[in-house]
Amino acid sequence: MKWGLALDQNRGPNDGGCNTCTPLVTVNSQTGAVSYPVDYYTLGHFSKFVAPGSSQVWSSNAPGLIDAAFVTPGRTLVLVAYNDSSNSRTFQVSWRGRSFGYTLPALAGATFTWPGSADPPGIGRSGRAPAGYTIAATQQIEASSYTQMSNIQSEQCTDTDDGFDIGYAADGSWLEYDNIDFGNGLSAVDVRWASAGSGGSLEFHLDSATGPMVAQGNFPVTGGWETWQTFPLPVSGAQGLHKLFVIFHGSGSGGLGNLNWFHFR
Repeated sequence: MKWGLALDQNRGPNDGGCNTCTPLVTVNSQTGAVSYPVDYYTLGHFSKFVAPGSSQVWSSNAPGLIDAAFVTPGRTLVLVAYNDSSNSRTFQVSWRGRSFGYTLPALAGATFTWPGSADPPGIGRSGRAPAGYTIAATQQIEASSYTQMSNIQSEQCTDTDDGFDIGYAADGSWLEYDNIDFGNGLSAVDVRWASAGSGGSLEFHLDSATGPMVAQGNFPVTGGWETWQTFPLPVSGAQGLHKLFVIFHGSGSGGLGNLNWFHFR
């Protein structure tokens, strides 16, 4: 979502809405100089290749990698991938029995295209193919590598791994992570959290936002939105392959806290 086409050097004018949103183009109100922030180029990764009428299809959201895949009306496959960590990431893209590997430097993105002669197996009217991947719950799962989310935002992070964290959380905000493999059962989850707001709680549910709760904990104010601390929580009933929902709760009006990553053990 790109909210502003052009703003000044102070991210204005502002009429009481978002005062941290970045534009596609920055115009200096004193000199008239025009500059192009990162939003201009990230939009280019999509708009140059994802034509109107395209359908989003399956993508994986592996730890440290954010990606989205599309099929255009002309049957071209488009994959946009971004490395949201401070280390290079090597990954493999698979499609209908063929694959290629690629390495993205830290905080780098790339767009890949290739011809798709026919619908891949499993894509129906929803436009989404069945997932064919799993993510081990014992890996560090970046909060920004969600599959879907509600009432929450990603933002740049200054923690050890850089990249993005998840913030602006309110009561009832949630994140979904698909195909998390808990194996034969795990007993704890470590959560990387920061708060300069009111603090809050997190609940971890399986399969839906109202599914079985496997972990829950209260998280305090840490002294800053980028003052990170790792908190362990006990886990019960997490085994096998599931969707994972992380739900924020709290009563603060200025934001509950930021989530960077979590991993189970």
